[in-house]
Amino acid sequence: MKQDNKHKNYEILNLIGYGLSKFDNAFINEFGLTTKSSFYEYCVSLELADTGSTIKNRMDLFDPFFPNERKGWWQKGNTYIHRKHFIDNL
Repeated sequence: MKQDNKHKNYEILNLIGYGLSKFDNAFINEFGLTTKSSFYEYCVSLELADTGSTIKNRMDLFDPFFPNERKGWWQKGNTYIHRKHFIDNL
């Protein structure tokens, strides 16, 4: 039997990471917030993640695929490109 090790909020975390990476502060402003740390805290308060680091890590995962100032997980190459393609096609 295959064990599913995905986070319970896998899909929404991918969407959040994608939005943060692609739209940066414009994304968090849509939630009425002005800083990433306040956005991370907001996500934790909604129980989307246990820590703000979980949210930041999801953003880091998508950073290499968008033109932004952050490098994110560039060393992973295209390991996670399937997630970006999935969201691009929604």
